[in-house]
Amino acid sequence: MNAVKILLATAALILVGIVAWWLIKMLFGAVFYLIVGALVVGGGWYLYNKIKRTDPWRVRR
Repeated sequence: MNAVKILLATAALILVGIVAWWLIKMLFGAVFYLIVGALVVGGGWYLYNKIKRTDPWRVRR
């Protein structure tokens, strides 16, 4: 009976480790996509404001 408890405890630890690894991976993936999305939106906002401030009739050479 003691060996069964040890086996169940080991299986539970492995399962908890797998679930924790999956959650950590998912969290870092979500943070990465949020950072990339913020950079894309910020870049678009920067370009929009830069284009809006230029005079379309004046050409720089």
